[in-house]
Amino acid sequence: MHDLINKYELAAASDKPCVLITVAHTAASAPREAGARMLVSPDKVIGSIGGGNLEYRAIEKARQYLSASPPTDLHQFAELYALGPMLEQCCGGVVFLHYQLIQTVQADWLAWLRDKLKDRQPVVIVTQTGDEEAVLDNQKLLVTEKETFGSIGESDESATIQARNLLREQQDSSFIQLRSLKKSKGVLPDISSALLYEVILSSDFHVALYGAGHVGKALVNILGEVSGCQISWIDSREQMFPESLPANVTSIETSKVLETVESMPVNTYYLVMTHDHALDRNLCEIILKRDDKRYLGLIGSKTKLKRFQKHFIKNGFSENDLSKLTCPIGIDGIRSKEPAAIAVSVSAQLLQLYEALSSIEENTSDIEHKLVSISL
Repeated sequence: MHDLINKYELAAASDKPCVLITVAHTAASAPREAGARMLVSPDKVIGSIGGGNLEYRAIEKARQYLSASPPTDLHQFAELYALGPMLEQCCGGVVFLHYQLIQTVQADWLAWLRDKLKDRQPVVIVTQTGDEEAVLDNQKLLVTEKETFGSIGESDESATIQARNLLREQQDSSFIQLRSLKKSKGVLPDISSALLYEVILSSDFHVALYGAGHVGKALVNILGEVSGCQISWIDSREQMFPESLPANVTSIETSKVLETVESMPVNTYYLVMTHDHALDRNLCEIILKRDDKRYLGLIGSKTKLKRFQKHFIKNGFSENDLSKLTCPIGIDGIRSKEPAAIAVSVSAQLLQLYEALSSIEENTSDIEHKLVSISL
């Protein structure tokens, strides 16, 4: 689940108004990238925009906003923070924060967004800052290559053209962009009236986690906080899953565990750690046959790996096939066998691999784009 949807669902679950704070633009060094988000209610903070004095001041501003009496009519606005002069932070850059009051969640555009992402269609969400009517009504315009949903008023036509230009320019990662509607005097955008464009892609970081034991639970606690990570959590035993799960986790309790492998999307990262060694072995055997897997990790020792490899070789697997099975799992240098320590180690390994592969794909896409431009 995309972090934006996650934050809105958390806001919907709250019985109090919340303020969603988004890093809309950065210049020079900043603690978090554009698109980082934090949800603030009168008594809770979920997420982070980088910590330090910036985050402290943003939380303070949001709670002042929530406690205003009479309540403000303005539902969203943006503010500039110069980290050095204003906040005495060593980063020294500039951060624009977008504040949005969420009193009731508008489920219609969220449902439309979910449907498009389910169909793997990129979507641009356009939000307006300033004092226009669309700002007061908290309206949004959603744009795909062929469709639109919602409205921000008079800017719809130009915003749609710009949104589709952004979709054509970059389709390999989600990103956010703040574009001023007024000519800026300096290098920074004039945010007195601006459009916030957010390009949202369906998640390409899907983890299939087999086993709801202690390590599995610890892993879900960590990966459940990773924006963009989607987790399918599978176990055959009854009542093994916690009552409450992170929004990006789908639990699957089934006696037909092996059959779930076929339903996993391409480029899935598989983690096998069930309560049954025979089930582990059978799962690995089926997953090894999938040529579209990104990673296959098996919890256990080198002795367990050798026994499994011997079985797989008898069943016709090659040395190249077996090289795609990682066991033991996790990054080097962590010897602790505590579930939380294993979970940290494995999460780090998955994130390293995911970001390395994403970097390769981005570079390849950039090269292909340049070659197309040259050929034209």
